[in-house]
Amino acid sequence: MRKVVMSVLPVVVLVFSAGAIAGCKSKWVKRIEKIEKAACACKDAKCAKKQQKILNEYISDTKGVKVKKKDAKKVGKLVLKAQLCISKKILKDRLKKVKKVKPAAKK
Repeated sequence: MRKVVMSVLPVVVLVFSAGAIAGCKSKWVKRIEKIEKAACACKDAKCAKKQQKILNEYISDTKGVKVKKKDAKKVGKLVLKAQLCISKKILKDRLKKVKKVKPAAKK
């Protein structure tokens, strides 16, 4: 009986550990993943500006919150990715507006 327990115990611990690592995400990671997906799915500047407001709210909500180191790294990467997507959409819109403006005639 003892041999069975000693051989099964490490497998059980490994399975639960793997499940805990793979399945458990903090609410902050889940929330920023949604924000990042929405920000990168935007097609225009209006949508990007809306996502910027949501991202700013998220950042202000997370100030002072303690998270695990690995979660903090993941959140940081996702915030940067979301900000990059937002910036691209807004910049693209501004460039379109600049191209529409005709240069003044020279005298």
